[in-house]
Amino acid sequence: MKNNSFREWLAKTPEDLFGIDPEHNVPQEIRRMRRAENYDKPGGTLSPTLLMSELMKMGPVNNKAPQRIWNDVVGYGDHERAGALMATMTPAGSIRINVRKLAMDLEGNKVWTLKKVISLVDQIDQKDRGDIAEVGLAYEYHEAIAKIDSSDIDAAKNDYKNTENLALKIAAIARRQHPAVMHYAGMRKHDEQHYQIYFQYRGHGQGGDTPHQSRLEQFDIHVKYYPQRGVIRSWGGEIQSPKRGHRWKLMPSEWDEYFMPTQPMQEIAEAVIQSFMSY
Repeated sequence: MKNNSFREWLAKTPEDLFGIDPEHNVPQEIRRMRRAENYDKPGGTLSPTLLMSELMKMGPVNNKAPQRIWNDVVGYGDHERAGALMATMTPAGSIRINVRKLAMDLEGNKVWTLKKVISLVDQIDQKDRGDIAEVGLAYEYHEAIAKIDSSDIDAAKNDYKNTENLALKIAAIARRQHPAVMHYAGMRKHDEQHYQIYFQYRGHGQGGDTPHQSRLEQFDIHVKYYPQRGVIRSWGGEIQSPKRGHRWKLMPSEWDEYFMPTQPMQEIAEAVIQSFMSY
């Protein structure tokens, strides 16, 4: 063990002396705001643009060549044919990669079904990454996309009987895994094919005292099956009111995704929960 002089000891921070994480007591909202501000800066922060470039360099997924469709979108295969893949980076603030696979509904429409959500909330701060973090993550994600490509193409069904079981599974996981600012409040059955899982905000969602600031009333996760199309849809978003009064205004969805009944229930539930946790 090295002995420090008094001057050396005095110069050290508590983090150096006791191994305390300086981010430990920083509220999640502040950490998320910092990530958004540093979304695509080089140096100590992961670069999503570079990450997607590295994913392109990894080459084909099985026999599907990569295409840079947009700055934050990499596609694989013919996007007019079922089985094509697409990896999309979401905007700053809730950074994640959504991997979707092309399927067809019962009406003959193309549907990009969500297969996997990879959260980048924990990876975005890469202070000791050097210049290789994006390469390592791209290799990891390339393997995940290849595994999805190897699975069967999911199909629509007009006789799906597990909507309630799926909603109950998502609710059970969400009771244990949800943003710290919320608490589970319950689940509502609209009809046999539509369920709503809802959360309330700690501190009654009051926030600060900024003029015209809204109150967060509730966060809803919806699970709905459409028999005519044979697909499952899930979306989630806030309900807000003015600081004075309760008007319960529905805000734009944080996610709005489609799934196929032949997808494993665990796969659907995990994708919904990961979307929810990166909110």
